[in-house]
Amino acid sequence: MPYGTSGRQEVIDQHSRYRIPPSAMPMCVSLRRQYFTGHNAGMAQFTDQDTAGVVAPPPLIYLSGLVSGLALQRVFNAPQLPTAMRWLGLPCIGVGGLIIGLAVRELRRADTELDPSKPTTVIVSSGPYARSRNPVYLGLSAIYLGLSLLARSTTALLLLWPILAVMRWGVIAREERYLEHKFSEAYPAYRGRVRRWL
Repeated sequence: MPYGTSGRQEVIDQHSRYRIPPSAMPMCVSLRRQYFTGHNAGMAQFTDQDTAGVVAPPPLIYLSGLVSGLALQRVFNAPQLPTAMRWLGLPCIGVGGLIIGLAVRELRRADTELDPSKPTTVIVSSGPYARSRNPVYLGLSAIYLGLSLLARSTTALLLLWPILAVMRWGVIAREERYLEHKFSEAYPAYRGRVRRWL
């Protein structure tokens, strides 16, 4: 036997222990396909959800902006709004609350969800939804404006514009894409006749 042949033979024998027999190859391929098919199906359960996928709950967006504005007002000792503007706050809060109340009533009548993290079951076009596609967000904006005026907070009032930008692109735009995909005929027709805000 040539020098080194036995050593190579031992290595070959060791690797052959872990070699899959040809008769078992079809079973291995089938198991592999089943694994990846089941894995992808499991992932789809987490990615394919019937929601708009907004960046955050809208009330939380407005509340965080208001708290931040009031805190900045105190920290930087920013100039306050004129006292006369303070009395405009209550009407803004009242109008905002009324709009939200009417919108919630229409949603309940239609048996659909107010929470954007839950599926929408129908396009509501009655009540305040006949004048605005987003009456709840319009009402929240009015309440935010009223609270800023009551607090005479310049910084809170200035932060309303970034909040509206977040609502426009992080909430409303996503809801519109979701509704257009889910209600491919009803929602484009509704959007064509009703404005986004007023």
